Amino acid sequence: GDARDELLGALAAGDWTATTAFDGDHGTWHRVIAGPDVAGALVVDGSDVFLVTPAADGVRWQAEPTRCDVDSWTLRLDAGAMNGRRLDLDSTSRRLVLGELGVLAAARQLGGGRAVLERTIEHVRTREQFDRAIGTFQAVQHQLADVATDLDGVELAVAQAAWAVDAALTPAERCRLADIAALTATAAFGKATFVAHQLHGGMGFVLDSPLQLWSARAVADPSVPRSRRDLLDDLLGGLPACQDSGDEFRSRPDEEDAENRQRHQPEHQQALQDAADQETSHGIS
Repeated sequence: GDARDELLGALAAGDWTATTAFDGDHGTWHRVIAGPDVAGALVVDGSDVFLVTPAADGVRWQAEPTRCDVDSWTLRLDAGAMNGRRLDLDSTSRRLVLGELGVLAAARQLGGGRAVLERTIEHVRTREQFDRAIGTFQAVQHQLADVATDLDGVELAVAQAAWAVDAALTPAERCRLADIAALTATAAFGKATFVAHQLHGGMGFVLDSPLQLWSARAVADPSVPRSRRDLLDDLLGGLPACQDSGDEFRSRPDEEDAENRQRHQPEHQQALQDAADQETSHGIS
C-alpha cells in the first residue's frame, strides 16, 4: 500500500535506514541486525508489522553474544511501544519477505565463498612443500576445483531466485527457488572455509589470519534468516501430495507402507534362508 511505498522510497533514496525483527513475538525478538544503530525497526508480530523507533520509550536493546563479526541484538518492547505505525502482512507476504532475505544472505555467502577461494588459491601458489608449490599437487587442485564448482552452482541458484522475484513468479515458486539458493549457499560457503583451513595448515587456525572471520560467518552469521531445518521443512512441505497421476511424486501413507512391508516379509525371510543354506553348503559358519 501507500505506507509500504513510502518506506521503500525512503530506503531506496538513502533517506532512512531500517532493520527487521522476525525472530520472536509478544514483546521479545532476537537476532536483530544493527539494532539501535538504524532509524527504524520493522517488527513482525504474527500477522502484524509495526514500525519502532529504536530510541523511543519502552524500547530496550541488549547486545547478543556472537561468534562472528556481525553484531546482533535482542529487542524488547513494552506494551506501549507496540502501538506504532502498522502495516498489513499476511502469511504469504511474510513467507516471501523471509525468502527474499534468504536470497540476499545467500548472495553474501556466495561473495564470502569466492573471497575465501581466491585467498586460498593465492596461498597454494606461494606455499611450498617438498621444494614445490603445494598448488601443483593434484590432490590440492581437486579440492579447489570442487569448491569452485559448488560456488558456480550457488551463483546460478541465487541468480535464478533473484530472477523469480523480478519476474513476479508465483509465490510458491519464488519461495522454492529462494530456499534452494539459501541451502546451497550455506553448504558451499561452509565447504569453502573448511577446505581453506585444510590447505592453509596451521596458519589457517590462528586469529591473526583473516580466514577465521570468514569461517565464523559460515557457521554463525546471525543475518542468515532461516535455519537449514526450516528450509528443508518448507521444501518438503511444498512437494505434491499423493495423487492418482503416475507422473506425479507420490508419498505413501504410513499404513500403506506397513502393508507393503507385511506383504513382502515372506519374500525377505525366504531370501535370508536361501543365503544361509548356501553358506552352509560351502562350509561357511
